[in-house]
Amino acid sequence: MLDARMVRRTNLEVANIIEAFVEGTGRDWDWDDFCSLKIENSELDAIRLKCINLSFTLSPPPGYGYCNEQGIRPLRGVVKDLRKLPE
Repeated sequence: MLDARMVRRTNLEVANIIEAFVEGTGRDWDWDDFCSLKIENSELDAIRLKCINLSFTLSPPPGYGYCNEQGIRPLRGVVKDLRKLPE
């Protein structure tokens, strides 16, 4: 049974959420929801956890966003890799 705090997401859904975040086209709470809700698929959840940690390990100067450019590049790479995988 799926835990109430856990969601099912596909590779493409995760790629779309990350891409929208990076491009600034996501809705107000999309990134918060993505970071806050554990993903049933353990590989996709590991990606979610890496995304969360970027703001701590590659933080930008105060007042300049979620993470620095060194964090944005890997996010773009994750999107590219996820789009290559079968659903």
